[in-house]
Amino acid sequence: MNPSAPAIDRTTLERRHHSGSGWFASIAVLSLVNTVIIFANLSFSFPVGLGISSLGAAFLTVQGGDYTTLLHVLGGILFAFSLGIMACLWICRSQARKGKVWPYVLGLCVYAFDALVTLLIKDWIGFAFHAWGLYSIWLGYTACKALGQLGEPGSESLEGPLGEPAPIEP
Repeated sequence: MNPSAPAIDRTTLERRHHSGSGWFASIAVLSLVNTVIIFANLSFSFPVGLGISSLGAAFLTVQGGDYTTLLHVLGGILFAFSLGIMACLWICRSQARKGKVWPYVLGLCVYAFDALVTLLIKDWIGFAFHAWGLYSIWLGYTACKALGQLGEPGSESLEGPLGEPAPIEP
C-alpha cells in the first residue's frame, strides 16, 4: 500500500463495491430492454447495454435484400450469444456481491470486448458509456480487493483476489 495515498474508509469502499457490482445487472437488464426496443422498431435505446445484443437484434429485423437469410442466421447467433452474456453478467453481479473478485475480472473482460463492438459499429456515445461503465466496474473491483484485505468485520477472513481464502494473520 502506498503510504502517501490517502486512506479510504470502509464505508466508501463498500459503496464503490456495491456500485461496481451493480453495473453488471444494469448492463444485462438494459441490453434486454434494448433488444425489445429494436424488435418494436422504436427509435431510441440505452447506450449502456451490450452492443452485441443490439447488433444481433438489428440483424434479425432486416427485411428484404440479397443477404436477408444470412443476416437473420447471424443475428440469431449473436442474439443467443448475447443472452448468454446477459446471464453471465447477472451471475457476475450476484457473485461480486458476495465479495468475490473473479466476477469483476470476467465482467470487465466481457464489457471491454463489447466496447470494441461499439467502436466497430461506430457508436461513439455507446463507447463513451462503455468507458464510463468499465471505469465504474474497475472502481468496484479495486474496492472489493481492498475490502478483502481489510477482512469482514466480525469474521477472520474474506476471500482473496481470485476467490481463494485470504490468509489469516495473527
